[in-house]
Amino acid sequence: MTKNHHKRKGQKITQAQLRELGSKLVARHRNFYVYVIFGFLAAVINIACFLLFHNVWKIPVIYANTVAFIISNLASFSFNKHGVFIQNVDKQHGVVYQLCLFFNTSNKFAKRFKDHFNKK
Repeated sequence: MTKNHHKRKGQKITQAQLRELGSKLVARHRNFYVYVIFGFLAAVINIACFLLFHNVWKIPVIYANTVAFIISNLASFSFNKHGVFIQNVDKQHGVVYQLCLFFNTSNKFAKRFKDHFNKK
């Protein structure tokens, strides 16, 4: 298929052309799809940890939420490092430095989110 893939009126696109376009679309946006899947999984881990800590083990809400946040962020960092962003990786800095940056960014986002919804 050529770069100019616009069809004239009346011409139908074949099944093979449609599959080729679909595979190009998936390949082009691979990181986005994988990021969404692993982000959803990290959210499930956060909720499951919170429910386990608070409802089963009867840990107070603030501590249960904090520990669940830390665990889900560790999982998210691991997913992103080893599954999502596998190209153009930072090899200059160690894992501890990257993890600190990841947690710092997560914390800043959480604070902004909280501030946005706590406006009176």
